[in-house]
Amino acid sequence: MKTKMFETILKVVSEVTEVKPEDVLSKCKDDDKLEARILFVWFCNLNGMHVPDIMRFLGRKSESSVTDKIRDYHSWSATSTMFRCYAKRIASILPARLEEVTESAQLSPHP
Repeated sequence: MKTKMFETILKVVSEVTEVKPEDVLSKCKDDDKLEARILFVWFCNLNGMHVPDIMRFLGRKSESSVTDKIRDYHSWSATSTMFRCYAKRIASILPARLEEVTESAQLSPHP
């Protein structure tokens, strides 16, 4: 279920920011891609994902690559109107999408 949650968050962030999922996960430092990556990490963390899990999903070797993004969320939010708009839009879409993932997991037969 964890993977489905990561994938759902990635999809929503990608849709809202119009940054391809592979670019969100990349190490590219272009502002639009970095902005989307910060939002992805923030919403993963906000929805209960642990830093080591986020790190593995991103394919990073250091926890600081994730904790730095969590910290960066606040400075980007303070300085970018578009970033705040993206965050607000993601926050409005994500709960319903994650609920679908949770319900789907509960309906699936467990071995």
